Amino acid sequence: MSWSPDSPTQRRRQPAQEQQKFQESGSAFAVENNRVELQSENQKLSVNGGAGRIALAVGVACAILFTGAFLVWQSRASRSTRGPSGGPAHDAVAGGRVDSLVDSLSRDGLTPLMSAARENDVVAIAGLVRAGATVDRVDHRRGWTPLLHAIHKGSTEAAAALLAAGADPNFAGGGEVPPLFFAVMNGDAAVARLLLDRGADPRATTSGGDTNALLLAVEGGFLADVDRGGHLLGSCQDEIVSLLLEHAPDLRLPGGFESRFARGLARLHGCKAILARLASLPPVGGG
Repeated sequence: MSWSPDSPTQRRRQPAQEQQKFQESGSAFAVENNRVELQSENQKLSVNGGAGRIALAVGVACAILFTGAFLVWQSRASRSTRGPSGGPAHDAVAGGRVDSLVDSLSRDGLTPLMSAARENDVVAIAGLVRAGATVDRVDHRRGWTPLLHAIHKGSTEAAAALLAAGADPNFAGGGEVPPLFFAVMNGDAAVARLLLDRGADPRATTSGGDTNALLLAVEGGFLADVDRGGHLLGSCQDEIVSLLLEHAPDLRLPGGFESRFARGLARLHGCKAILARLASLPPVGGG
């Protein structure tokens, strides 16, 4: 029997062979397709990894630039408020060029007198005052006078020089915290004595009447001026409490929650002498 490609048997075999070839080619295509997809994924990972490295490099560069800019700014700021070793206020006084700088404002919003007060530069203070500097001028950032700046920085000699030059010991500047409050919150007994001797009012209160200097002293500078290195929860201020009561024997704690809170802090600090002194005071409308 001769073979013919058109025979029924051959016709039945061809579809099966073609189907097998198709399946084999499909498998090959699938394998090849998987290779392509795998290669594509590897390329994506490579691209993503490269993008991550670029982003990291950009971030590091920005951090370096920011740090450099901050250091430059800090250097300029420190130069603009230098004390006896140099700076605009001191150099101007030394060079006889005071008139042009008397009440001018620096980049920090301070007058030369404020800068000198912060740096405890009594030579510059004397020269600026002689040239007519305004001793009670208020700065534009915090509303502080030169005296408040001196007390904030612990510049005792500068505070004394400003008070001798006529600074108002009761002027709160642009706020309602008078110089005595600043000294008490800082635990600065020397400046508190200076202020009281110069006429600071030991009975002064905030506008609501719930805070006075005695309350702040009993609290011990709680959360006050921590940037100066003070104790976060305050400390005993026996000397300041005694000073206040010497100048105002009728001074008492305002009463209410603030008074109880102040006494609680005094107990926390272990201020037995202060608590005993308060307990011995006759009631005069408070405590």
